[in-house]
Amino acid sequence: GAVLLDRWLCPVPVGVVGELYVAGDGLARGYRGLSGVTAAAFVANPFGGSGSRLYRTGDVMRWDGDGGLVFVGRSDFQVKVRGQRVEPGEVEAVLCRCPGVAGAVVGVVEGPVGSVLVGWVVGEAGVVLEESVVRSFVGSVLVGFMVPRVVVLEGFPLSVSGKVDRGALPLPAFGVSGSEGVGVSGVVGVVVSVFESVLGVSGVGVGDDFFVVGGDSLAATRVAEQLSLRLEKPVPVQWVFRALTPAGLARMIESSPEDQPPESDISMLDVVVPLHASDSGDPLFCIHPAGGLALGYSGLSRYLESGRPLYGLQLPLLGGGLRYQSVESLARRYAAEIRKARPDGPYHLLGWSFGGLIAHAVAAELSPADVTLTMLDSYPTGEGSAEPGGGVDERPEEWLRGLGLDLDRESGETDSDRLVSFVRRAFRLEIDTAQSLVGRLGDGLADSNLMARNFVPGTFDGDVLFFAAEGSAGTPGADPNAWRSAITGKVEVHPVPEDHLGMTSADAFAVIGPVLDAYLDSGYLSSEYRDR
Repeated sequence: GAVLLDRWLCPVPVGVVGELYVAGDGLARGYRGLSGVTAAAFVANPFGGSGSRLYRTGDVMRWDGDGGLVFVGRSDFQVKVRGQRVEPGEVEAVLCRCPGVAGAVVGVVEGPVGSVLVGWVVGEAGVVLEESVVRSFVGSVLVGFMVPRVVVLEGFPLSVSGKVDRGALPLPAFGVSGSEGVGVSGVVGVVVSVFESVLGVSGVGVGDDFFVVGGDSLAATRVAEQLSLRLEKPVPVQWVFRALTPAGLARMIESSPEDQPPESDISMLDVVVPLHASDSGDPLFCIHPAGGLALGYSGLSRYLESGRPLYGLQLPLLGGGLRYQSVESLARRYAAEIRKARPDGPYHLLGWSFGGLIAHAVAAELSPADVTLTMLDSYPTGEGSAEPGGGVDERPEEWLRGLGLDLDRESGETDSDRLVSFVRRAFRLEIDTAQSLVGRLGDGLADSNLMARNFVPGTFDGDVLFFAAEGSAGTPGADPNAWRSAITGKVEVHPVPEDHLGMTSADAFAVIGPVLDAYLDSGYLSSEYRDR
């Protein structure tokens, strides 16, 4: 028989893309003399008896409403764009559904700032295609990172065998050499151009949300740096977080006094920091991991329901506030801050690693209000944490990766110096202030480790949506079921193909985001994973 499964060998529902596997008495045992190929293609059958196998065909398909299978593409043709895995066949299928499109080819080319997803399309006879119209259609169906740059052709170049000659397809016009955006000029045109340059996308509109079109906290830092250079005036990264759109950011830049430099980005160290501003929807509060910064959660916003605000909660110490010595006392502070920002529920909480411990305690503090609790690879024992040891200045690449950031190597500098340089650029601080902040990050890390070791969880009256890093499997104490004695409801576990420090990466959020959004929207755990 044939089954359609996701990456964890679970059946996919109607309309969701999965990979086709076949099984049955007539299935071969493998490839003669090719043990490696056999191991990759013939996998254990979780639905059959001992020793039974499934054959992985590599065909990516989806069920239609009539019980038929629709071919989408091949799993071995997957590509990676800005950290996201993309199936070109799936994008091609959506492009071909656009009115007026007769055919489409999707691939990846190298642009000025990295890999760029491109869709080449040919129109039906008598139809004049507009790139913006095609992109708009694809954007109404697929998430932002899957929307390609569109190149309209009169016809596809063909090889002698009659197949599309991908090597002869023309490159898109990237428009990063002084381009001020399509149809716009002035400051807003510069902002559009910088958004496109940094994110490696085209067709950004003046009202497009920075995070929806592929931005994250690191990209926001680069946008601020490029705008400061292009406009010859300081542009703090906090403005990117606050304004979100090219039009809003341009208004903020134009309204700032020419003779008065803006404040540093020290407000990004507030206890409650907006990662995605909005006036509507029930907010999601994301609690920092060890060290205290919550900026790494910003990439989640592209997956959340339109209008849902996203806030990060950060250690008060980082902004010059109090130091806390217990999870319980810190949870009381955060519960008060959350109620100040949102006097009435429901309250949606999320925490990664040490942040999950705090989120559990905050959830208990907010009860009996309506609370949802989500954890990212967080365990109620100090031994279960897979975070690296040592101070923040000793292993900066690992710690900043855990915050969703990258640390560029600069020759001639020590790890500590490079960390100070990064913090100075990211928050637009003077050197002494940046050094002080790195010191507070180290203190926050030490405090977090102490609080985690001494934490004894109370009881939260509710369920937990849990995302487990596959790389944490086998780590002592890394068992999501350890939370069952500290909650009254269920623990629903979803595996994420990352290690512990990769749980705020783009790849991880691509797995976490859609499941989290469905949970926050409905308030119910999915029956597919219940009681695992």
